[in-house]
Amino acid sequence: MHGSFLGKQPCHDLDIAIFFDDSLADEAILDLTLELTVTLTCKIHLPVDVRSLNQANTGFRYHVTKGVLLISKDEEETYDFMEKTWRDYLDFQPLAMQVLKDLIDKY
Repeated sequence: MHGSFLGKQPCHDLDIAIFFDDSLADEAILDLTLELTVTLTCKIHLPVDVRSLNQANTGFRYHVTKGVLLISKDEEETYDFMEKTWRDYLDFQPLAMQVLKDLIDKY
């Protein structure tokens, strides 16, 4: 779980990120994501945004790892995912900051 639901301000929706089994096809992941979004929204009467971590970009994955882990089927795989995400993010962050700085300086 991540996003505004964990903050101090009133939340407008519940953000949930899921890492699906690697054997699932992209279409199956999309179907499951949409099905979970609709089912959970109907059950809790609050908008739910379910996103897959499987093809997510590094920034989103990093943001999600700062949220609350609700369920993990494989602790080792979870920690491997988190370690890779943080390593990728920390490797990428200086470059992203330089690009932003260059853009700001340009204008």
